[in-house]
Amino acid sequence: MKTSSQIYDGLIENYLLLVDSDRQFFAHYHLSQVRYFALLHISQNPEISLTELSKKLLCTKGNTTRIIQGLVADNLLLVTKDHADRRAMNLNLTDKGWKIFQQVKTDFDKFNQNRFVSLNANIDQFMELNAILKTGLEKSLKSIDR
Repeated sequence: MKTSSQIYDGLIENYLLLVDSDRQFFAHYHLSQVRYFALLHISQNPEISLTELSKKLLCTKGNTTRIIQGLVADNLLLVTKDHADRRAMNLNLTDKGWKIFQQVKTDFDKFNQNRFVSLNANIDQFMELNAILKTGLEKSLKSIDR
């Protein structure tokens, strides 16, 4: 039986491999992993606020602001004032942002199919174990937050 340290080490190794391969993949599109996920969340939630995007990206408002500024500078994102609350900003993809996002998403889906092909025979078992792990990690995190 594996110890909890061995399980953790194995998960971290896979995480680092995923992060590095993501970095290499997104570099071809002049994006980072977090910029891609910002585009993804904005595409799924038009008019999303900075606060909501920060929550979805699991990062601070300051970091999210820097991400947004970079996306605006690259003409991938449009920031407008909220009509109801003039202090709030709404985020939407520009036409260029949509075009790039759709291409990257299509290519990223293919990329993920290729890198996870070794799981095909055991995908249901993997997904079940992953869901159990996620639930346990969420419970553990809640106990830390108290």
